[in-house]
Amino acid sequence: MKMKGVFLGMAAGILLTGCGLSGEDGYTREEMQNTARLELYEAGSGELLKTIEDEETLYRYVQAAAFSDDAFEAEAEKERKETAENAGEAYYLVVYRYPAARYGDKEPEESYRTVLYRDVNIAKLVPAAGTVKNFALPEELLTFYYEMPEEESAFYESLLSQD
Repeated sequence: MKMKGVFLGMAAGILLTGCGLSGEDGYTREEMQNTARLELYEAGSGELLKTIEDEETLYRYVQAAAFSDDAFEAEAEKERKETAENAGEAYYLVVYRYPAARYGDKEPEESYRTVLYRDVNIAKLVPAAGTVKNFALPEELLTFYYEMPEEESAFYESLLSQD
């Protein structure tokens, strides 16, 4: 009887170790904040420059674009908007996310756009049409200008420098 218990314990240990080494090292949807894809466009022409779907780059984006509490300070909003508009749009990044529903294979939907400007560290966040459901709010109330943290700027620089 003792031998049977030892054998079952060893078998369970081997099985659990095997599950841990099965190669499923990916990130969860929660860690990815349901991010499915990024598309980078040139602002002037609207030309698609690249589509990013690899998990590691998406995870880096989620980490870099984690907005701080003071990113959207209302007092500086007008100044940031003027600075950005004077600089001119350079690129925009479209973020696609899986719907929040846990069940069913839902296709990713556009969640928001981040507009990047020339030679300034300010970005504009524009939610996709229909993102805020059940409310009829004008786009101006949902659009925010913010100063990008260094990590976010570095992430965008890395996207633009890749071939």
